[in-house]
Amino acid sequence: DLAFLRQIPGMVVCAPKDGNEFRDLLFSAVGYNVPVAIRYPKDGSIQFDPDGKATSIECGKWEILREGSDVVFLAVGSTVAAARQAATELSRKHDIEATVVNSRFVKPLDEALLEDLAGRDAPVVTLEEGVLAGGFGSAVREYLDETDGHIPVVSLGIEDDFVEHATRRELLELLGLTPARIVRRVLEMMPSMAAEK
Repeated sequence: DLAFLRQIPGMVVCAPKDGNEFRDLLFSAVGYNVPVAIRYPKDGSIQFDPDGKATSIECGKWEILREGSDVVFLAVGSTVAAARQAATELSRKHDIEATVVNSRFVKPLDEALLEDLAGRDAPVVTLEEGVLAGGFGSAVREYLDETDGHIPVVSLGIEDDFVEHATRRELLELLGLTPARIVRRVLEMMPSMAAEK
């Protein structure tokens, strides 16, 4: 859905990390005055405070949840939790420090933040529960290729295959979107760094 929604001119595409952010984006969308698609967070354990008050989120602005200098995770929707857990494990067990970004807007991208992150010269890992072709990772790669061109980008998501029926947990493992699989992928792409530390 993220890939085909990205193609619609003028469309804002959001993927909240949890129920509280879903409420905030729904509240904010009314003020954007453009068509908005909000992907409902699928994880049954997502955080939601039914008594919480909605707050406004600026259209197109992402949120840095953790600062690090070795790798950047740009996580969409429910993959934010996995990215945070992977970052904690990378720090604790491998001395690799990750920046974790809640990329709640798939479209428009937070170009100012992307430019700042590109200036750090750290590899970028995008995470999405969606098709990679034309999805969020593609958008990030396209933007960085046009503006920078030298930052390595690895995208984790659904390859050009049919997804089998299974539990959500089994599917995330199959797709490489669990914290352990994300850690493994980072170590594969940064073997010299992992060996040095």
